[in-house]
Amino acid sequence: MGKILRLIATISGVLLIVAGLPLLFSPIPVGLVMIGLGIVLLAASSKHAQRFIRAERDQHPHLDEELDEIEHHIPRQARRPLEKTRP
Repeated sequence: MGKILRLIATISGVLLIVAGLPLLFSPIPVGLVMIGLGIVLLAASSKHAQRFIRAERDQHPHLDEELDEIEHHIPRQARRPLEKTRP
C-alpha cells in the first residue's frame, strides 16, 4: 500500500471510529458498523494499529467477541486485516 493510500486509510479509520462512538447509543446501532469499518481500515494501514488492536482484543474478551462477530459479516478482502489482529 502506498504512503498516500495508507495515510488516507488511517485518517478515514480514525474519523469512522470517532463518528461512530456517539452513534453507538442510537436506536439503530450504526455506530457499531462504523467503528468496525474504522478498525478494519486502521488494521489494514498500520502494523502499529494491528499490534494495538491485538493487545486490546487480548485484554478485553467482549471486544474480541464483537470483532469476531463483525468478521463474519464483512467481505473476505476486508476480513483479512481483522484476522491479523486475533490474539
